Amino acid sequence: MEQSPLDFVNSEALVSTRKKKRKTNKKNDVDVENYNIDRLSDLPKHIIHHIMSFLPTVDSTHISTLSKSFSSLWRSFPILDFDFYLMESFSRYVFTTNTFLDLVTRALEHRALKSDLQRLSFRACLNRIHEDDSKATLRRMANFAMQNNVKDLFLNFVNSRVRGLPKEVLSCKSIKRMLLGGLQLNSTNLVLSCPLIEDFSIINCTSAGEITINVCSPKLKTAKFENWIGLERIRIDGAKSLDSFSYTGAAEQNCEIVNLVSCNSLKTVILKTASITDEWLKNQVSLFVSLEILKLANCKELKNVRILSNSLKIMDLQCCAALENVDVVAPNLEAFRSEANTWCNIDLTECIRLKDLQLVSVRSANVSKEWSEEKICTSGFQFLENLKLERCELLKEITFYAEHLKHMELLRCENLQAVEIDAPNLVSLVYSGPVLLSSPVISYLPNSEIHLDYLVIPRDNRYYESLRDLISNFGQCKSLTLACNDYEKLIFPLETRKKMVCPLFDLPHLIIRLENKIPSMVHLIEGLLWLAPHPKTISITVASNVLATFKFYYAPTLKLQEDEHDKIMWCCIFSSIKCWRHDLTRIEMEIVFESFDERASLRSFFMKNAKAPITTSIDKILVSFEENS
Repeated sequence: MEQSPLDFVNSEALVSTRKKKRKTNKKNDVDVENYNIDRLSDLPKHIIHHIMSFLPTVDSTHISTLSKSFSSLWRSFPILDFDFYLMESFSRYVFTTNTFLDLVTRALEHRALKSDLQRLSFRACLNRIHEDDSKATLRRMANFAMQNNVKDLFLNFVNSRVRGLPKEVLSCKSIKRMLLGGLQLNSTNLVLSCPLIEDFSIINCTSAGEITINVCSPKLKTAKFENWIGLERIRIDGAKSLDSFSYTGAAEQNCEIVNLVSCNSLKTVILKTASITDEWLKNQVSLFVSLEILKLANCKELKNVRILSNSLKIMDLQCCAALENVDVVAPNLEAFRSEANTWCNIDLTECIRLKDLQLVSVRSANVSKEWSEEKICTSGFQFLENLKLERCELLKEITFYAEHLKHMELLRCENLQAVEIDAPNLVSLVYSGPVLLSSPVISYLPNSEIHLDYLVIPRDNRYYESLRDLISNFGQCKSLTLACNDYEKLIFPLETRKKMVCPLFDLPHLIIRLENKIPSMVHLIEGLLWLAPHPKTISITVASNVLATFKFYYAPTLKLQEDEHDKIMWCCIFSSIKCWRHDLTRIEMEIVFESFDERASLRSFFMKNAKAPITTSIDKILVSFEENS
């Protein structure tokens, strides 16, 4: 069996070559020489380093004490990760911050030999130690990184305000990726001049007032600023090569993004909890000729957003509370998502290449020329593949033809009354909400997977009729999933069945998702086999756990001989639609519940009702019988 890296480290292969041991094979009376060979030391250096990369830094440090060769290997190991929380989870004893810092100090001293580092990472909370000690730790890590030509430097002082960041770090010649977290930045002007840096992030830091970041790094591609406490204004200058800019403000604090004009090569802009105005957005975005992704969230000052861009492909608007109008003129836009609880008018009539459209809690939308507040028609989007409408309160009618549509979700649109769907390539449809007043008009969907989740149906005299009318549209789909709290809502009474035709005659796969415990599995299965009388599989899930799976096998109808008259199924003699008992040859059941009586009842139910020749495979049940015997 193949050994994992941990097996190599913990095995006796790390010990130097042992003396010979002679054993006698009594069966063959042959002497066998067995050597315990140090296999790890013979591996190439880069492979040993790869094995060490799977270990926590503490364990890889312990390896260095085994021999001189391993000490040399550890000194040249290019990755150092010091994570207080990870080490604490592995420690058998009380693991304090001071213990962690002592361990880090010893590890760095042991690595005194200068060598190029791929990554140096430090993550810990230092707010319980003296301020001078936290400063010393920051400077020690920074100096060690610069002395060893580190490429990736991640210093994250969680929930801390560590002062004293050496300015030399921001001009280090070897760094390609840098993350700084939990620092107190008192300077109003940061100069980033690392010549090789490509990715720069500042998270959970603290500063006061305005800060300007002057970028003199020609290769910088990504800049990320997250949860910067106390920051009121931020200015970015000189980042001409920047591809991606992301800012996430601290909770209940808006920071003004003063200037991104110099970043004219931006492809991605993400602004969350930022203080930007309609005028700023219009003027700045128009200058980003290569902009492809624009995401705005919780920007409370935005009211009338107008975007004109030939390059924009993805746009996302979330929780911009004051938003009233959104007008997007982007002929190459492929994905648009909006989530708001306001009366917002959205105009996407010029976005003719839209493939993915998601509207959540949007009360008014003029997405195409055929749309209105109460009616949606998607015939204007020839390339639409994914459509999601959730909590659109005013929506009453949906009518669309979409040749390329593959996935559709209609969730909790409480006033929806009529749906007409013609989507020949639809793969999945998810619907949750009230049963429609009029029966939906849905085209033939043989390859679709349908999910009907927690339907809202008044429990009146027309309950079962309404349920039947809805689910009968999906009888020829690939699979149908019905989710509800109480399985009784899915069981049609016997008197009702006599007046109706089973709605899912051709459905091959039926999936039931329940939240509550099932009092009687036999009662549920009997009711489901009326809904779908010729299934290939029925799967039942309770609280996200698969409880039972049934597989049914059928044979073509056989002409019975006169002496086999007693095998004729008389139950459907006057019906054109035969029930599940006909032509059934085999049932496979996989059941995980423990009740012996319930398992016995299920077995008895199938044996009694399936009068045709049948082989029942219930391996899991039989195993349970043996365990209980």
